[in-house]
Amino acid sequence: MQTIIIATGIECSYPKVQGGKRRDQLEETQHYQRWREDLELCKEIGARFIRYGPPYYKIHIAPHKYDWSFTDEVLPVIRDLDLIPIIDLCHFGVPDWAGDFQNNDWSFLFADYAEEFARRYPWITYYTPVNEILVCARFSALDGIWNEQLKSDRAMVRAHGNMCSATLHAIEHILKVRPDAVFFQSETAEVFLEQWPATRRDVQFKNALRFITFDFLYGHEVNGDVLMFLMDNGVSREDYRSTLEYGRRFGPHCVMGLDYYAQNERIVEPDGADRAVGPLLGWHTIANQYYQRYRKPIMLTETNIADPERAPEWLWNIWHNQECLRAEGVPVIGYTWYSFQDQVDWDIQLREIRGQVTPNGLFTLERKRHPVATAFHDLCKRYGNLPVVESFPVGAMRELPSNSSRGKDANPGELGPVMNETPPATVAIAHTKEKHRSTTRVYGLVKEAIEHLGGMQRFVQPGQTVLIKPNQTVFYSAEEGCTTDPLVVGALIRLAKEAGAAKVQVAESSGGTFSSMQVMSITGMLAVAEKEGAEVMDLGSDTTPNRTVAVPEGRVIKSVPLPEPLLDADVIIDVPKAKNHHIEPITGALKNWIGVVNQKWRNDNHGDEDHIPRFMDIMTVCRPALCVVDALIAGEGDGPVANQPHWVGCILASTDPVATDVAICRLLGHDWQKLNFAKEAEARDLGRREPIKFVGVPLEEVAIKAWRGHDDFSYLREGPYVVFDDAAKPQYKNDTRVYFVPGHPVLQTALPQLMKGLGVSLPGQATVQWQQFERWGMHNLEYGSSQRKAITVSKPIAVIGIATTGLTLIAMLVNRLARKGKHNVGPG
Repeated sequence: MQTIIIATGIECSYPKVQGGKRRDQLEETQHYQRWREDLELCKEIGARFIRYGPPYYKIHIAPHKYDWSFTDEVLPVIRDLDLIPIIDLCHFGVPDWAGDFQNNDWSFLFADYAEEFARRYPWITYYTPVNEILVCARFSALDGIWNEQLKSDRAMVRAHGNMCSATLHAIEHILKVRPDAVFFQSETAEVFLEQWPATRRDVQFKNALRFITFDFLYGHEVNGDVLMFLMDNGVSREDYRSTLEYGRRFGPHCVMGLDYYAQNERIVEPDGADRAVGPLLGWHTIANQYYQRYRKPIMLTETNIADPERAPEWLWNIWHNQECLRAEGVPVIGYTWYSFQDQVDWDIQLREIRGQVTPNGLFTLERKRHPVATAFHDLCKRYGNLPVVESFPVGAMRELPSNSSRGKDANPGELGPVMNETPPATVAIAHTKEKHRSTTRVYGLVKEAIEHLGGMQRFVQPGQTVLIKPNQTVFYSAEEGCTTDPLVVGALIRLAKEAGAAKVQVAESSGGTFSSMQVMSITGMLAVAEKEGAEVMDLGSDTTPNRTVAVPEGRVIKSVPLPEPLLDADVIIDVPKAKNHHIEPITGALKNWIGVVNQKWRNDNHGDEDHIPRFMDIMTVCRPALCVVDALIAGEGDGPVANQPHWVGCILASTDPVATDVAICRLLGHDWQKLNFAKEAEARDLGRREPIKFVGVPLEEVAIKAWRGHDDFSYLREGPYVVFDDAAKPQYKNDTRVYFVPGHPVLQTALPQLMKGLGVSLPGQATVQWQQFERWGMHNLEYGSSQRKAITVSKPIAVIGIATTGLTLIAMLVNRLARKGKHNVGPG
């Protein structure tokens, strides 16, 4: 049985400060003198794993020259005590001969050191090649307090790049010796929060930049603004690309190590500075943000609090946060209280040598227990045998060492890789058997589905702006199986506000040349948004500002103009309609992204052979955090417009847009392997098609076999026939017996063109106008506020009154003219 890692660590930082003075925490905490006692105390309080950093700057004495005297003495004892080490190879400093982190050659020499270390101690499996890369780059090259003590963006970018390069080269070299090695990349898990609207762009940039280490190490494309920042500060396109390609090679060997402290949550000030505000969002929320981006197993590699009285409470608080993550299916495989011993001058980040003790360890520097040591011991006893895969999807994890004894003679290959690349995607299903829609019932279903994923508070934080993107492609309604139900969007608005959203926007760029505002007015979406207090945005209008952003991962496009509301939103919720499509089996979360751009740009870029990769290019730079599917009344037949309604009674929810579309396809009884959007998106690492873990109501209990319309015209022999766009496959549109009418069936141009062909164009236009007016009135009365309902009723009455008055006046005028003409008639 594989069990969770519960670890502590020996604080081992050794940066240079104050003009080149070396700080060595192993020395300042007396570990060099008391290392055996420290290791025995770790064993005594129940630790099975220990983060341990040998003094790299003392061992690597020159290029290709090493002094192993200290490690040869200590590491065998770690092994004899049956402690499992996670070795920190570089912890905030380099040897004197290497200079500092501006040295581009250091990373290659460090990789040689890593390989020699692995050869000398072949029984060690777990490594952190370079600890907290972003933190070290900031302190060394941006804040000017460590090592090179520089203060520029360019120096920070260079230091960061060299440490990422050193990590990747070290991984490659260690794997030559230990192909089953596992790498815990320990990095700060942080978040930046907005308290002034003027700081929003700065907050967004800082929140994108915080991911830069894992983006490089896992080969994940960076945010567009971050890419421009990197290139402005010396990173070439070739170096950027080669780093990402290098990083993607080692994903199966990596665990995402996250370090969380109270000061990791920070408010950005108007002057660009940031300050700690304490644990507002918490470890659960921040860790989940990182997991959703990378889908890697997580280990909490550091946490503590410098308050001995409150430390036990903090330990259990973070543990409960972690267990909530595990219960939601997030593969958190370990927990670390860092460090074993109190530290020195960490309240000022070691920048000055004051000798002030920071009481954040399990033990004092006199090796006496703090209260948190007892809490840690209790944690080990109670949960040391907790299965690491207890709440994880099957196959998410592979071999981990259990807490049973590991003898001296363990085989080098005994400890296998920790994980598969990613666990299954999760799709939640909520269902009602009653064929009735109401505000209360739909709200309950939407909330139930999202609760299976951790609740709306997992996605929306206080003060954030939430943008909801429904499917409002044409003015046909949800009841007709065509567009997203306004009640579903209304429920999402309410849930977002309950989670603390400062602003909620409902935004769409409708199909063809339809006005999005007009469509949302006709379908009732505008009425619901008004009632729930949300703002309605037309993403397709030329009046909505756009910003051109880089698309680093673009296969078809390298930049794209995107509406500012989409780019500025903190959280985007994709809300498609479950319905058939005449080209794809269904249209869902991925195809809904066609409606996030300006209408003119979309019309110029939609419909050719590259339109699928083009719109998936866009999703690589701006993707939804949550997908919620309206499958209450699904659209069968020949969609996406010529739909027939079919009651299904489901709401689906997922963080994975690819899995969302596969789930819709399976729900409607179609072949999901024919989803070309999903294939393209999966290739971009936007999600996965399989495996999928369904939670809530089982899929097989609610799936239907949606009718797709007639597959062929084989039963028709002669013709001629009339075929409307979106109502038949291309081979029938091109059949010589067919008269093809462009445009949507009955909508926009089709009916007017048909009536024009018959010589009566006016009735066709009037019919479309009547359809719009009828739906507008019906949906305002169904969804609108009391004021809107009153306006809806009074408007046609006023029109009829004005028309009646006008006709009366015309009749009176005609009558008067007739009398006058009769009076003027005389003999000829």
